[in-house]
Amino acid sequence: MGSVTFFAPSIPRKAPSTDFVHRGVKAVKSWLQRRREHAQLAAMSDHQLKDIGLTRGDVFRELNS
Repeated sequence: MGSVTFFAPSIPRKAPSTDFVHRGVKAVKSWLQRRREHAQLAAMSDHQLKDIGLTRGDVFRELNS
């Protein structure tokens, strides 16, 4: 008798998930944007802060949160 060979097609593997990369990039972009905003607030004069309804204490709390 002849032998029987079973052939099972290989199941293609999925590419590693890149979701963690996208989340990391988003987090870095968010951090950089917040850093820019903090620098802008820190550079404003008391008069400029008053114009936008903030005090130096508000800025201090935000920068240290």
